[in-house]
Amino acid sequence: MMLGVIEESKDKIVFSKEELDDLINRVADEAVERAAEHLSKKFLDVIEQRDRKLIHDLTETMEQKQLEVAVAFEEEKTGFFSRFFKKHRK
Repeated sequence: MMLGVIEESKDKIVFSKEELDDLINRVADEAVERAAEHLSKKFLDVIEQRDRKLIHDLTETMEQKQLEVAVAFEEEKTGFFSRFFKKHRK
């Protein structure tokens, strides 16, 4: 949109009220759009970081539980054989 200059001098430029309102609205709309894009990007970054941490924590928990199950299985297996051989030694 081209603004028409009503009066121009060395120190000032004068626009019509309608042109000035249009300019202000356009600049405000652009500022709101940029702010919304910035907030959206920041929000998505925060969600991505949260998701990565959640996946990391879940993976660690699963690995710990698998280790605990393996240890319990080995203890149970060892316990079975030691009980079996103790009973037959007598």
